[in-house]
Amino acid sequence: MSTYDFDKILSDYDHGRMSVEMTLGHALQHIGKLYTNNVALSASQRQQTASLTESLQQLRADVDSLIAHTGMPARQQGKQQPPKAR
Repeated sequence: MSTYDFDKILSDYDHGRMSVEMTLGHALQHIGKLYTNNVALSASQRQQTASLTESLQQLRADVDSLIAHTGMPARQQGKQQPPKAR
């Protein structure tokens, strides 16, 4: 099943070259393609977010391990304070 470019569909309908039924059929095909693409993109984004979260947790564990190894006092979580100007 193929469809025309959406702008062409609307133009053909506006100029009477396409019936309401054909226009609606093409519009539904476009909606179906958009829905499919959106679902695939959402799944990809969820997977990427999970991967980034896992990497961040591992990085945090590595930093904590390095802090413990060097004996440095652990900094409170939150925004890092900028160095004071002299």
